Amino acid sequence: MSSDLEKKMQPCFNCFNDIYVDAKFCPVCGQANHPTKLSVKELVSDFFSNFFNWDSRFLATLRKIFKPSYLTHEYLAGKRKKYMNPIRFFSYLLIIQFAVVNYFFNAQVDLSEIDKGEEELAINAEHAIMYDNYKLYIDSLALTSEQKTITDSIEKILFDGVKGSDSTYMPMANGNFLSFSSSDYNITAKDALELSNEELFDKYEIDGFLPQLVTVQFIKVFKDRAGTIRLVIANCLWVIVLSIFLLAFVLKLLYIRHDIHLVEHIVLLCNSHSLFFSIGIVALLVAANIEDIESVPGNIVSITAIILVFFIMKKHYKQGIFKTFIKYIFSIIIYTMIIGFCTV
Repeated sequence: MSSDLEKKMQPCFNCFNDIYVDAKFCPVCGQANHPTKLSVKELVSDFFSNFFNWDSRFLATLRKIFKPSYLTHEYLAGKRKKYMNPIRFFSYLLIIQFAVVNYFFNAQVDLSEIDKGEEELAINAEHAIMYDNYKLYIDSLALTSEQKTITDSIEKILFDGVKGSDSTYMPMANGNFLSFSSSDYNITAKDALELSNEELFDKYEIDGFLPQLVTVQFIKVFKDRAGTIRLVIANCLWVIVLSIFLLAFVLKLLYIRHDIHLVEHIVLLCNSHSLFFSIGIVALLVAANIEDIESVPGNIVSITAIILVFFIMKKHYKQGIFKTFIKYIFSIIIYTMIIGFCTV
């Protein structure tokens, strides 16, 4: 009897677990119980079977991507054959996004034209020094009021819009970043070019981790804008993946009183990012084919994504507007800091 049973069993060709000879599929790994000899018909049939199975799950997930919370609940409730794995779906859209970003830059952006930050600083500093020398020379002369009028006219023609070395500032001098006001420091173009980071901190009395970090990073970005764009694109893949897992831990702490497992936060973040990628892909494809790209508001997609985050959090975690808003602001700040610090 046992010998008859052994004859009816054979190892699975994939996982080597014993299965019945007449079984259609392995109960352990799910592979079809086909003979090892592969025919052309089976090869083509297997391709179309897997392709359309992938296609149906991808489309089913894509149709619901505008409801990240719903998609998260559905997947966690066990509907994992109907929808694609959130991390896999997120990865596919991320790859598509990078391809579209590359297409957009090739179509609309000439990196060589924007890579003039350090050159611009050097020109501004040089003009400022020339202006300083001119002023010193003129001040050393005993000029009559008539001669003074002539030199003022010459100065206006030669140095219109040019200021002295102590007044030619970095563009950051009039802007704000996070809660740090860079206008408090007024870093000159000459100093940005010539001084080391420590010398800048000492001269302008820049104290604290965040102000120092923002100052250094802004100067680095301004000097090499094209290089920064390339670096951000190159680092985006691992940074976004890292940010999802780090932000999931943050959300776990923010909603620690709720009975929510870490995996639920990860799935929600993957689905939310997939939504943003979908919007970004469409927007970039449209923008790449617009002739007057400068007439299109460049931050419209970012603003849309930021607004959507609030409604996604409120819908999924079911808290009031005030509590959701506080946690939303905190999450946005943490996410921005992770992306900013890692990519630059």
